[in-house]
Amino acid sequence: MRVRDGFSLCAVGDCIISRPISQYAETEPGFAALLDLFAASTLVHGNMETTLIDPGTDPGAPHSWQGDWPLVCDPAAAADLAAMGFGLMSRANNHTLDWGAEGMRQTTRLMDAAGLAHAGCGETLGLARRARFRETPLGRVALVSCVSTYRDFTDALDQHDASPGRPGVNPLPVKKRVCVPGPVHEAIAGVRDALAEHGLTDLLKDFEAAEGDQAFYRYEVDDAHQAAILRQVRQGAQLADFTVVTLHTHESLTDHDTAKPELPAAFVADFGRAAIDAGADLVAVTGIHHLGPIVVHRGRPILTGLGDFVWSDIQTPVPGELYQQNREGLGQRFEHPERATDVDLALLLNHPWFSHEEPFLTVVARLEAGSAGVSAMTLYPVDLGYGEPLTQTGIPRIASPDTARRIFERLEAISAPYGTRIASEDDPALGTLIGRVDLA
Repeated sequence: MRVRDGFSLCAVGDCIISRPISQYAETEPGFAALLDLFAASTLVHGNMETTLIDPGTDPGAPHSWQGDWPLVCDPAAAADLAAMGFGLMSRANNHTLDWGAEGMRQTTRLMDAAGLAHAGCGETLGLARRARFRETPLGRVALVSCVSTYRDFTDALDQHDASPGRPGVNPLPVKKRVCVPGPVHEAIAGVRDALAEHGLTDLLKDFEAAEGDQAFYRYEVDDAHQAAILRQVRQGAQLADFTVVTLHTHESLTDHDTAKPELPAAFVADFGRAAIDAGADLVAVTGIHHLGPIVVHRGRPILTGLGDFVWSDIQTPVPGELYQQNREGLGQRFEHPERATDVDLALLLNHPWFSHEEPFLTVVARLEAGSAGVSAMTLYPVDLGYGEPLTQTGIPRIASPDTARRIFERLEAISAPYGTRIASEDDPALGTLIGRVDLA
């Protein structure tokens, strides 16, 4: 690390934005306070989880991908993100190709025009995998962005002999194993053997016995892909003064439970440690849509879940196939499903995973660094306004003291098993609590 003293970087989570929102700072003091924080920082980073496209005018067609809706955003939001202070954005995520390669390319053009440096997707694997850079007065910042949760055929490929490359995202492939207590595994093995006698040999093969009495998911990371990504991290660190590595992942230890949000899979922290060993100064993870533990490795933070920074449920137009795929659910929910709107469908799809407060509570992590390395990290509590009117919900603002206390209590509890110490304190200027992370 070679940044000059006074360098600071704000890291936020998923930016699921659908339109310009900076105008709300005029009437929402908590949002204005966040933008002031950004303005006082050297650089702001987030995960761009949408497509900048004007449907029907710009090239690109929607892909609903296994019942998930294709996110869409007014092209004017690119310049708005830049106006809010963003300068560096990750692109490797499961929504990058929601509108096909054409939508990915259109988003690239608009982000380039707005001056937003970005990494994580491209016309070939080599281009998607490469480190990208942002110049600042206090140092050059590198970004390597990858994703472990992505749709079939959206991972980028390099050319092979006469076969051309494929546009897409920078993948970190993982294979899921289901670990269950010994007695459960024995029962599953018996069923598997019985099925095999009838020629059904491809079922229940991903189960394995685990020590103890807990069941969980274990993921095997593709070593070749990880090594290639870490090589780009090392090269990025050689060519920059500060290096950010991001991973977008939905993989978790257990399935989602709205009463107790799941924790990231074990490989997430392991990948973060490997990235820091390769030269990363910050590892930021998104995808689970709520906060994950903070892990500190060699004095540098691994943010295993940054949650959402912008969450817009104004997602329209919705393709007809998404209505068809959810015909049964609409029929159960509405007496007249033929009257259902795009908003009605979005509310149906949000249930139960996003129809509660947890995805709307997050933090902005602000790192301070200089010639001596990363010196401090401060956490600013953020509330996205769950339950507000549709035009206002999902817009970030500084959280109230009570909400901030709940955010930090949970973050402290889930980070403590990793040896991470987080202390909250009053910030009179903001009128709420902030968190200090011990990086020692």
